[in-house]
Amino acid sequence: MKPKSSEALLRLFKTNAMNTLSCWNSMFSPLTLVNVSSLYYIIEISLRFFNYYFANI
Repeated sequence: MKPKSSEALLRLFKTNAMNTLSCWNSMFSPLTLVNVSSLYYIIEISLRFFNYYFANI
């Protein structure tokens, strides 16, 4: 996988995740949003790890 295509994939994921977060924000309490936000950062960090991993193969 080329780095540029995985960067585009990461950008697409970010957009979808932010849309999902704003959607959940209107449905759940602020406390739940904090948990969802931290989960989002965990997923983003793991995606970045895979991005660099596949780019360096």
